[in-house]
Amino acid sequence: MAPFRRPITAAILTALVSGLLLTMNADAATARLVMTASTMTPTAGEPFSLTVTAVDQNGNVDPTYAGIVHFATNDSSPDAVMPPDSQLTNGEGTFSATLIQAGSWPTITVSDAPASLSATLTFTVNGAAADHFALSLRTGPTAGYPFSFFLIVVDRYGNRTRSYAGTVHFTTSDTSAGVALPPDQGVCCAQVFLSATLDQAGPQTVTATDTATPSITGTLHVGIRPGPTASFKLDTPPTATAGVPFDITFTLLDRFGNVATGATVPYTGTIHFTSSDSLATLPPDYTFQQSYSGDTGTRIFTATLMTPGHQTITATDTTNASITGTSPTIDAMQADATSKLVVTASTMTPIAGEPFALTVTAVDQNGNVAPTYTGIVHFATNDSSPDAVMPPDSQLTNGQGTFSATLVQGGSQAVTATDTAASSITGTLNVTIRPGPTASMKLDSPSNATMGQSFAFTLTLLDRFGNVATGAAVPYTGTIHFTSSDALATLPPDYTFQQSYYAADTGTRSFSASLVTPGRQTITATDTANASITGTSSTIQVLMPSVGAGLRRP
Repeated sequence: MAPFRRPITAAILTALVSGLLLTMNADAATARLVMTASTMTPTAGEPFSLTVTAVDQNGNVDPTYAGIVHFATNDSSPDAVMPPDSQLTNGEGTFSATLIQAGSWPTITVSDAPASLSATLTFTVNGAAADHFALSLRTGPTAGYPFSFFLIVVDRYGNRTRSYAGTVHFTTSDTSAGVALPPDQGVCCAQVFLSATLDQAGPQTVTATDTATPSITGTLHVGIRPGPTASFKLDTPPTATAGVPFDITFTLLDRFGNVATGATVPYTGTIHFTSSDSLATLPPDYTFQQSYSGDTGTRIFTATLMTPGHQTITATDTTNASITGTSPTIDAMQADATSKLVVTASTMTPIAGEPFALTVTAVDQNGNVAPTYTGIVHFATNDSSPDAVMPPDSQLTNGQGTFSATLVQGGSQAVTATDTAASSITGTLNVTIRPGPTASMKLDSPSNATMGQSFAFTLTLLDRFGNVATGAAVPYTGTIHFTSSDALATLPPDYTFQQSYYAADTGTRSFSASLVTPGRQTITATDTANASITGTSSTIQVLMPSVGAGLRRP
C-alpha cells in the first residue's frame, strides 16, 4: 500500500510554528539576576550606580521579568543608602547606592526571594576626604625621653583615609625649652608612626593641625612621668630661732625639676644631711623606699640650728654625690629672752589635802621653751588655809621643773609662779579642788524652838578641812543616827546617804525634829559605823508656848 501523503497546508504550518515558539519561550524563563556597578571602588559617602539585569539560562536579557528586587548591604552605618524595592523595566534597571564604611569587605546583595534569585557584589570602599586626625600613644612617655605615637587621617565617618595631601604642623602644651616635636610634614598613608619628647611631668597635650585647613586637627592627651631622681630640693623657713626645731620639706626632683612622684625609676638611695652650722641637730641618714606611699617624692624632716647667723642645710646621696640639694639661706636668730612662765598640773581637779604635781616651763615670746632661763621661781596661791602647801622657791632645769603642791579649800583655786627678780615673768594656773571623804557633819538649826512644835534643820557633810562634801572624791554612803540632850525630843529616824544616786544627797539634806523640854538643848548626828564622823547643832533655846496655845505632848 502506498504511503499516505498529506499536503502541508497553511493551517498545518501555522500550528507547527506556534508550537516551536511555545517551546522556545519555556526555555527562556529568567534564570538569574546580574548586578554591575559604575565603580567597584566607591568613596565613602558618595553615591554610585548599580545596574540589575534579569537574564535567562543562556545569558539573554529577559524582558518579561516582572519580579520585585530588594537591596541589602553589610555596611551597618546609618548613613549607608540602599535603593528601595523596585521592578525592572524590560528586564533591566539602574539604581543609586551609597556606602560609608571603608574597607574591602562591604557588599551589596540584590534579591528576589519568591523567585530564589540573588546576586552580590563586594566593594573596596575608600575613605572620604580628610576630616580630622586621630592621635594615640604607642609607648609610655617619660620626661626628657622620646615616645612614639600614631597619627591617623580620618574622614567624617571615622574611616581611615588615604586621600589627605596636606601638611601637618605639631604643637604642645609643654613650654619647656627641651621639647622636641615632629617637623611639619605630609602624610604618606592613612596611619604614620611619629616621635616626640616632652619635659614637664603631668598632663600634657600634643596637637596636629593641617597648615592650610586648621579645622583638620587632632590632639593627643598624655601623662608625662618624671624621670629618675637627679637632685634634691629643701624647703625651709626663712628664719629660725636658735635651739628651736623646725621642719624641712624634702623633695626628689628629676633633671627637669619635676617632683619624682611615680618616677619611672623609683629612688631608693640614702641621703645624708650636713649644715653650715656645725652645732646643728640634723636628721639621721634616711633611705628612701619609693615603693611605699610615704616616700612618693616628698618627705618632712626636722632640724635645729644652734648658731645665730645665716645658715644652710644640705642633703646628699651617700653613693652618688651629684644627687644633692641645699636649702635657701636660713636666718638663725638668738632665742628670745624668757617672756612668761607656763604652769600645768598633773590634774585639774586635785583632792583637798592630797599632793599633786605642778610643772613650770619658761617660754619665750614665741611659746618655745627657754632652756637658758636661770631665774628663781616663787609659788603663791589664793588658798588661805594653813594646811595648803606650796613648793619652795626654786630654779628650773633647762627651762622646766616639776614640783609638788597641796591645796585645801574646795572650789576654784589659783596657783601662781613668779620670777623673784622679774615679776613680769609669771604664770597662773586655775584648778578646781574637790572635797575629800566625809569626816564630820554640820547641823544648822534655829536658835529658838517652841516646845512641842516641829522645826527644820539642815545636815551638811564636811571633809576634814570643812569643805562641803558635794562631789567628794569618795561619796558618802554611811547611815546616820540622831540623838538629843532632850530625852523627850522627837527626832528623825536613821538615814542612809546615797550620794551617787540622789541629788538631795550631794552633801546637804534637810530634816525635822521637835523638842519638848524647856531650856537649852542640842541635836547630834553620828555615823552608825564610825562614831568619829559626827556633828552637834548649836544650842537651841526651847520656849514655852504662848498663853492659849495648845501644848503638844511627846
